[in-house]
Amino acid sequence: MSDLESLSDSPPSNAALKKALQSVVQEICETRKVEDLTVKRVRIAAEKRLGLQKDFFKNHPVWKDRSKDIIQAEVVCANSPIGRYFFF
Repeated sequence: MSDLESLSDSPPSNAALKKALQSVVQEICETRKVEDLTVKRVRIAAEKRLGLQKDFFKNHPVWKDRSKDIIQAEVVCANSPIGRYFFF
């Protein structure tokens, strides 16, 4: 395996993972698609955006809880009127 291949297989930085989750929440809040504002759907959208394997957040020992916390905090920070409909 070349160095380039091993680099491409590594997950994005913690900052990039966090930013992707936050961005997805913000975009969903802007569109007001309440049905998409779930931890599962936000994780899936962020995984697709970052090119991660399916269920990366769900199966990662650290990011399972961390991603849920980030998503919940972003909904609160967004102070969105649809935040109260968020399904945890």
